[in-house]
Amino acid sequence: CMPLARYDTLMGLCRDAGCEVLMGLNGLIGRTPAPNTTAMWTGQWDSSNAQQLLDYTRRAGYSGILAGVELGNEIDGAAGIAAKLPPGPYARDFFRLREILDDTWPEGERPLLIGPDSSGFSDSWWYPQFLGNMTELGFVPLDVVTWHLYLLCSGNSTAVPSEILNATVLNTLAAKCQLHHATLETYGRE
Repeated sequence: CMPLARYDTLMGLCRDAGCEVLMGLNGLIGRTPAPNTTAMWTGQWDSSNAQQLLDYTRRAGYSGILAGVELGNEIDGAAGIAAKLPPGPYARDFFRLREILDDTWPEGERPLLIGPDSSGFSDSWWYPQFLGNMTELGFVPLDVVTWHLYLLCSGNSTAVPSEILNATVLNTLAAKCQLHHATLETYGRE
């Protein structure tokens, strides 16, 4: 959804400013909504567009600017915001993206593979299955494991001003972090 000229402008601005870019790639290309639903999607990810963009990024000399790539945004399980993917196929997509990164950049120069950019850790079944599918395939290809936390809702809640410094509210984060940490200990990389 970004024209190439704007991409070049953005990368040029970041090069001139000395900043790095973390880029999200479309994880739904090639997929369609499952029958009788608009939420769960099926099909195989078409990685050709991502490969073309990453090849271009390297050829254009943007390697030092592109710090990392993500695949999709909040397309996990029941907590996904619009489109939802089952953990198995989505895990396999990260292996494909790892191959693209490894084939495009030499070690030490490649951007980080970051994900799954999930919409939280409320689906206690989804993360273990996602990471479990990866470990069954041999390893976790991610350099960084991410999840989005909306402890105070999405930021438009009228309660945010009173809850942002409320220790009782903020302490609810500890249990979520412990669950996340335990899952990563079980399925994470060594």
